[in-house]
Parts: sequence; structure tokens; C-alpha cells
Amino acid sequence: MGSRLTVSHTRLRRRRILLTVSICLIVIGIIVMVLYFVPRRASSVNVSREDVARQAYRVVSYEDVAPAASERALYRCPLCQTETHHEDGNAVLANGLGVYRASMRRIKELEREFELEIALDETDLCRQCRHRGKITAPAKLYIYAWFDNRCTHTLAEVYDLEKIVALLQRDDVWVIRKDGVTTEMPLAPGRPRIRKILGLVDVL
Repeated sequence: MGSRLTVSHTRLRRRRILLTVSICLIVIGIIVMVLYFVPRRASSVNVSREDVARQAYRVVSYEDVAPAASERALYRCPLCQTETHHEDGNAVLANGLGVYRASMRRIKELEREFELEIALDETDLCRQCRHRGKITAPAKLYIYAWFDNRCTHTLAEVYDLEKIVALLQRDDVWVIRKDGVTTEMPLAPGRPRIRKILGLVDVL
């Protein structure tokens, strides 16, 4: 009888030990996942255009670019000063950057009131800074906005920046200037998109 109790007690102790070891291994596994797998996944996602844009465009002034209609363009990157030759569609975009940068200069004057930070990402045009490898037509511009610890990243459409200027000025119209002619357009149809671009859906 005593020997049976001893065997049962020994088995119970072994089960407890195995259970304790199993729990410890599970806990260690969870800690390993948290310390290694999660940060690695996050870093792979956040090698981010937004970090590059935020760091770079804080110190870059949006210098004017003389308009040109040429099918060729020599783009000088404002971040790294690398020169990139463009043809066709990308040349049209590079030669037309003056309009975008003029709007950005005005935006930088207005954004402080709303505790915003807005950047125009031109890096698609730079062979050195481009995030997605070889440059192909058409290159694209992106708008970054940081507000209330959130970042939005949006492909820029034609006239987005002009509409952002109007929204930040609390105007009801936005302005197109082309060939010396100024045309006013109602802002209301484009307001939801611009608020979403800036992360201001609940503010403006």
C-alpha cells in the first residue's frame, strides 16, 4: 500500500514538473516572439517613405523651378543633389514642379496654425532616393501629412495642393492659375478628399 502511494506521489510530482516546464516554455516562446518577430515585422514595414520624407523635407526649402514644355528634363534632387535625366512623361512632371512647389511654400506658412506637418515627396524622380528601384514612367508625387501623432500618405492628384491651400485658408474656392488666367473653382466637392489627405476629418 505504501509503495503504491509512493509511486502515485512520484507520478504526480513528475506531472507537475512537466506542467511547469511546459508553461515556462510557452512563456519563453511568447517572449521570443514579442522581442524578435514583432519588431522585425514592424521594422520591415516601417523602413518607411514617411520617415524619409519627414526627416528630409523638414530641412528642404521648396525652391522654384522654371516651367518648361520640353520632353527632356534634368532633375536635381533637393535632398541629395543627385541629377537625374528624364524623358517623356517624367520630364513633363519634372519641368512642372514649380507649380507644386509654389503651393508647398504657401502650405508651409499655413500648416502651423493647425499643428500640421505636410511634405511633398518627389523622390520618385530621383534615381538615388527612389524607394521602389528603377525609375519608370510615370513617376509620381506623394503627399505626407502628420497630425495628432498620425501620418497619412497619399498619391498626389492634380490640384490637390491648391485645394489644400484653400482649405487651410478657410476659403470656399480654390484657384487655378494657367497661362496668366486665374479661375476660381468651388472647394466643396473636393473638401472630403483633402480633409482625408491631411488627417483632418474631425477638425475641418
